[in-house]
Amino acid sequence: MARVLFFFIDGVGIPPKPVFENIPLFSPGLNEYPRELPREGLAVAADARLGIPGLPQSATGQSTLITGVNAPAIMGRHVSGFPGPTLKTLIGKRGLFQRIQVKGIPRERLCFANAFRPIFFQKPRARVSASTFHALSAGVPLATLKDVSEGRALYHDFTNRLLINQGYPLPLLSPCQAGKVLARLTQKHTFTFYEYFLTDLAGHRRNFPMATRLLRDLEEMLFSTLDHLALDETTVIVASDHGNIEDLERSPHTTNPVPVMAWGREKEKI
Repeated sequence: MARVLFFFIDGVGIPPKPVFENIPLFSPGLNEYPRELPREGLAVAADARLGIPGLPQSATGQSTLITGVNAPAIMGRHVSGFPGPTLKTLIGKRGLFQRIQVKGIPRERLCFANAFRPIFFQKPRARVSASTFHALSAGVPLATLKDVSEGRALYHDFTNRLLINQGYPLPLLSPCQAGKVLARLTQKHTFTFYEYFLTDLAGHRRNFPMATRLLRDLEEMLFSTLDHLALDETTVIVASDHGNIEDLERSPHTTNPVPVMAWGREKEKI
């Protein structure tokens, strides 16, 4: 059975010239795109501006990735933060989870791999990320920290370091171990979506050591995921919504192109 993993990374653009050294997935500058990737992957550069002036932002960028519709064009501008009513309506009608179910794939075959802390369920939020609303609007269950402890989900910090520092009794995962968990979830479902946004946080903090560590961990985690998947039966897509971490001279987002990476069965189509 064909499977798809969509791995969304927040705030990673392609710099004009290399910024980070020895991180094969994220080091090359724009002049090296399109390019081949380790593990027989392919990468292209995508214009995060989508024909709309201004700095690309999270709400419209993520909505575009989730729906395939030019969300900034619909809004007439780039929208930051969380989706409002118009973008929520778009996601509810055109989201990947929704369209897959229309094709006859049951909800049980869909996975939103991110887990949430207890406070999220105790005090439901009116404002959530596009990715979270995507799952909620399609009826795809949200995972808990119990799911993390039992290997059925990952926190957005896939090492669990942040949760452990907050006192939650969870195992510290290496990037390689986290990759195995994501691969296992991907194998069990027809479509799996995972969101990672610490990269955008590092960009806003203008923290080069943090940015370098996160990108190295992210690369190791992705390689581990790929190494534990049957890529003749699986397509892995990695994409970002806007640039940020690649330019630590300033904290706002950038207008740089963003990478779209693909491995596996249908990589040429991506």
